[in-house]
Amino acid sequence: MGTMFFQIFVPASGQTSITPRDCHQWGGGGKAPCYFTSLQEVKQSSSTQTGSSKTNEEEPGGSEKILNPSVRSAAKPEVDTLSAFHVQRLLGLMAATTAVLQFARLRMHPLQLWFLKHFKPLRMSQLVLLEAQKELVGYKGLGISVLEMSHRTSDVSKIIRKAENLLRELLNIPDNYKVIFLQGGGSGQFSGIPLNLIGLKEARIADYVVTGGWSAIAAKEAEKYSKVNLVHPSLPQYSKVPDPSTWNLNPDASYVYYCANETVHGVEFDFVPDVGKAVLVCDMSSNFLSRPVDVSKFGVIFADVQKNIGSAGVTAVIVQDDLLGFVLKECPIVLDCKVESENGSLYNTPPCFSIYIMGLVLEWIKNNGGVKTMDKLGEIKSEMIDDIIDNSNGFYVSVGGIHASLYNAVTIEDVQKLSAPMKSFMERHRS
Repeated sequence: MGTMFFQIFVPASGQTSITPRDCHQWGGGGKAPCYFTSLQEVKQSSSTQTGSSKTNEEEPGGSEKILNPSVRSAAKPEVDTLSAFHVQRLLGLMAATTAVLQFARLRMHPLQLWFLKHFKPLRMSQLVLLEAQKELVGYKGLGISVLEMSHRTSDVSKIIRKAENLLRELLNIPDNYKVIFLQGGGSGQFSGIPLNLIGLKEARIADYVVTGGWSAIAAKEAEKYSKVNLVHPSLPQYSKVPDPSTWNLNPDASYVYYCANETVHGVEFDFVPDVGKAVLVCDMSSNFLSRPVDVSKFGVIFADVQKNIGSAGVTAVIVQDDLLGFVLKECPIVLDCKVESENGSLYNTPPCFSIYIMGLVLEWIKNNGGVKTMDKLGEIKSEMIDDIIDNSNGFYVSVGGIHASLYNAVTIEDVQKLSAPMKSFMERHRS
């Protein structure tokens, strides 16, 4: 069984709950079967489940009897049965979970610290949010909101061009690269990449460097359209990037694909793979614009913008000119990079407001020193947390559970709101 990640969140009432949506067994797959309002209820469930083989289907109410009261009233709550095996697993982690729950109850400002219900939160500068608020009902004095604009107007075209120009400036994107803004998220590009690039060579082979959950999903999706070559043997667990000298790259591959930062398993590349003359494709969703990148080393870079540079709904794609036009005939036209590029990201209705927000964030990054400054601040923020963990003599161990994200707009003051209670909590409870 893989690591169990307890996603702890603190509702307004101050009560801490663990739900099936908040507990994920990323290594074992599926939802963790628990929704407890207290650890006492875990113990009660243990005796209930181990003493009876009946499931919720056999006995109405079943584990619903220990659910959060707000869930009990639901007609058919989606709750998994807590098996004896998982009870043992939960009880085995009781001490660590107790510490997590106690830590989660510490009173901190909600804007400064997240005990995440989900991975990948968004953090925006207050300056960006205030600017968006100011222009929400009347963009640039036009008396109309961006939310109301037709995507065929010149104003929306200007919004898109502004975002593109800022992105080109911040990353120093060469002129022989197209920048397009698409919908469909990273999952859309898991299909879009092979559909656009696999036709570069007749063999229709693609090399995939699988270092975590997202690259594994991407490789699986690519199998629908091509033969996928996993460049290294399957890993027993995702914990590091395999030594590139052990990679078995196929010379007939149309491209080499990797994910720069695997958010689920915490595996991040600190280098750009040297693949010779092969076309290099990278999913940079979670660390996009957090550090300088030499775009010329890549054939394609794509990124969901809702981590570092905007709100959900937009995927930025940077693609080299000479890779366009090899799309498979079965490719949906909205994923055809050549078509979208020729139409300035306006072949179909784009997510206008999300692109507008992205433009504001890019402008904020530029005004605050650009990508190099984001990189320096990121190092400082990371060291603040890493130093505490490294010097804890094993007090903070990897049992999963609390995920703190240090995206660009997370300030040093925000991180201090996490580091200070981490230190005091360790001092109080370390034996």
